[in-house]
Amino acid sequence: ERKTYSIRNKTDYSCKVIESTIDGLHLKINNREIYTRVCGEFNAYNLLAAYATCIELNLQKEMVLIAISNIVAAEGRFEIIKNKNFVSILDYAHTDDAFRNIYLSIKKITKKSITTVFGCGGDRDKHKRSVMLDVVSKNSDFVIITSDNPRNESFDEITKDMLSNSSNDEIKRYFIVEDREQAIKLGCTLSIQKKSLLLVAGKGHEKFQEKNGIKTPFDDKKIIMYFHGDTNNFQETFISKSNNGLSFNSNNEPLGLFYFRVFRYKDKFYSVAKNKNEDSIIYESDNFFIYPT
Repeated sequence: ERKTYSIRNKTDYSCKVIESTIDGLHLKINNREIYTRVCGEFNAYNLLAAYATCIELNLQKEMVLIAISNIVAAEGRFEIIKNKNFVSILDYAHTDDAFRNIYLSIKKITKKSITTVFGCGGDRDKHKRSVMLDVVSKNSDFVIITSDNPRNESFDEITKDMLSNSSNDEIKRYFIVEDREQAIKLGCTLSIQKKSLLLVAGKGHEKFQEKNGIKTPFDDKKIIMYFHGDTNNFQETFISKSNNGLSFNSNNEPLGLFYFRVFRYKDKFYSVAKNKNEDSIIYESDNFFIYPT
């Protein structure tokens, strides 16, 4: 016998989303209200499917509802990392369709602006790269392009494909940071300064970065947690000016005459601009985007 479930139509198992926030979902499943810590409307479908399956297996309704209310997000799947000053989402999204869905979910739970850190994998479909960037650009206030398992391709080749359909004005909006760790730190800095939500996408649960046949340990989540976990030490992000937006190489060497050093100390933010022939100049964090030309 076939059973149906839906959050909109009349079916054997139904669910109403009473409230959807960054802290979780308030649901009404077959006339029983529950709170759960997972976010996003897509998770309402997942939870309802799990509930229906359990009931069809003759498990007790009360026990199933209690279990659902205690579920936490799978690692790297719309995973929320937050404190009182900061909200980030870690997700495995690495296709244009996945990005469309995740932005749809984000905009249903917050009105914050969005900062996105992402890249395109090497040795994969090159045609989707510019399409992915287009989706990200249209849905983000700040875009940071970085490396994501380049494999046997160079970061420059991948980035060139990503930017192939972007205008010069669009390119100027983007931060291009090859070193993924520094890109994430920049995203953390921007999200706090601009009070935006940070989306770090592409790797999700992965614990490595693959380049030239070598998998090096790498964990997006650990970088985000570390950045916000020790406020007594400087957390630094290096940015340099290049012809295509802002970028620097994997050795943290500036690609132009001027560069920033953005750092945090005891929850305060500062930025430094420097010329090879001049002394460093310290700016307040509100002037982060102002640099010598």
